[in-house]
Amino acid sequence: MTPAPVPAEPPHARRGAVLALTTGAVSMTLIDMTAVAVALPTLQADLNISAGSAQWVVSAYFLALAAGVALGGRLGDSFGHRRCFLIGVAVFGAVSAVAGAAPSIEVLVAARVVQGLAAALTLPAGQALLVDTFPESERGRALGLYIGIGSAFVSLGPLLGGWLSEDLSWRWVFLINPPIALAVLATGLFALRTETQVPTRSPLDVPGGLLLAGVMVALVLGIGAAGTSAPPIAVIAAAAIAIVLGIVLRAFERRAPQPLLSASLLRRAAFAGGLAVSACLQLALIGLVVYGAAWLQDGLDLSPLTAGAAVLPATLTFLVVAPLGGAVADRVGSRMPMVAGTALLTAALAWLAVTVPDDSYALLLPGFVLAGAGLGLAVATTTRAVLSAAPERERGGASGLLYTSQQFGSALGAALLGAVLVAVERSALDHHLDTITGATPTLRAQAEQALRAHDVTAGLPAAIADAVTDALGSGTAAAFAVGGVAALVACAVAYISQGPRKRRQSAPRPQQGAGAADEHPART
Repeated sequence: MTPAPVPAEPPHARRGAVLALTTGAVSMTLIDMTAVAVALPTLQADLNISAGSAQWVVSAYFLALAAGVALGGRLGDSFGHRRCFLIGVAVFGAVSAVAGAAPSIEVLVAARVVQGLAAALTLPAGQALLVDTFPESERGRALGLYIGIGSAFVSLGPLLGGWLSEDLSWRWVFLINPPIALAVLATGLFALRTETQVPTRSPLDVPGGLLLAGVMVALVLGIGAAGTSAPPIAVIAAAAIAIVLGIVLRAFERRAPQPLLSASLLRRAAFAGGLAVSACLQLALIGLVVYGAAWLQDGLDLSPLTAGAAVLPATLTFLVVAPLGGAVADRVGSRMPMVAGTALLTAALAWLAVTVPDDSYALLLPGFVLAGAGLGLAVATTTRAVLSAAPERERGGASGLLYTSQQFGSALGAALLGAVLVAVERSALDHHLDTITGATPTLRAQAEQALRAHDVTAGLPAAIADAVTDALGSGTAAAFAVGGVAALVACAVAYISQGPRKRRQSAPRPQQGAGAADEHPART
């Protein structure tokens, strides 16, 4: 049976509506990653739960999104990006209302899992719709706006979460989502009247998706356990499970008729390299946003609202540079802006790591601005490189794998940087306490408790409080340094994978053929 023709290219007015609704959806789903984290203390007190239980409100969403997004992309390819996008937005909005009204931690965590799965359906479908809607000559600029605005909302999450939880209630962090979802659905029904690509109706690799999810969850939990008081056997067991599941996944994917991890895609240097760069960027971003905001509160004693405002220079710089980076990539290809952006991010994180011990926001500010510029150049152009390297009929799956790499990078970053932070903080505190003659066992215990709580106002003697603050600074500097290493790795991978050899393969675009995008790796 001959497939139906691909729908005609939408007019400019419709393209603007598609950009608006996909941007609204990504902002709604991504802001939950940071806004909820700031609201955790009030949520914890209101539901009368432990700090460990409260942390699952964040982790459940994060892991569900990371585990489900690759399969969500394939669902878009099989059943239509428009259909999956609208269903995902509707479910996300509805379950956000459930989360906002949750009477217990169990209901809230369950709602967060469903939120993560709905986001896993929405995000790759929305990104594929955007790529299908805009021609290649305008795609980089559109992706720059899409990613820039979405990332701005991620960065504004702490500010919004702090304001809502302080002046209203932590429940409004979730209850703001249903109105946004309704607006996106209304716009989508107008702007997306038909599918932008014909669904493939190919079989889904559900076992592959479950195995991939198992590998990621085991790795993240194992690395996270390494930074806690968990016994070493727990870390070893998690690593062993991840290795075994990885081996099974590789064997299964070789025999699957429609593998989730497409070998043809992963053999493309621009695609595979772009995934690696994306994961490293997200790992570095966790160090910047999460631990940067935490240090502003713990080390510089800023309120959550003020700390959120203090990172606005990075957000604003990102918003300005991201569309420009996309426009540059449209002209010269993705390699140059990817390399330049990751190099700037490396320099920014190195600067932050060096200046943290000085306890001065004025010294941190250039690092935040430089990091925003680097991320603005690199993130949008990396997305463009990955999606442009994929054939049109595989862009939903490619988008899913891109989001998988991003969310895995975030989850890995949270676990790895958290483990590094805790280890360095403990070591630095022990070192500082050893130099204080009046550090009795009782005071040491109080200092360790203050360090765990990140609270230096617990009535400690000045010298002990300074030791705790210095330890917090050492841990934050180490987190920035590890993020900088990840950015440097991303720079090297971008330089190699998006190399000039791609440009030599560039040829005039064929007049017909669904795989025309494959013929232009030079412009990825």
